[in-house]
Amino acid sequence: MGMISSSILASLYRIGMLFSSVWVPLFQGSLISFANSLRLLAKPKYLSVLTSLGGLLVFAIDIRLLEIKDIKVGNFLSALAMMPLDDYIYSIVV
Repeated sequence: MGMISSSILASLYRIGMLFSSVWVPLFQGSLISFANSLRLLAKPKYLSVLTSLGGLLVFAIDIRLLEIKDIKVGNFLSALAMMPLDDYIYSIVV
């Protein structure tokens, strides 16, 4: 699928596609390197926090889709970063 879309884009944008063929692997490689530094979050303690928070966000999306209440779910996305950080700080202090 990627080969087909890149062939179509290469025929449309020519030199722009050539430049992106250099930057896209660098960007994806940096994302992989960053993900390796987050292995700490694979511990069961942090997975349970992220899973429960994800479930609450999905529930809020359902409530919004059913038009029961207009919940702005995007405002709660920062909690995905803050909850594991709070849990980590709490484990250091206690």
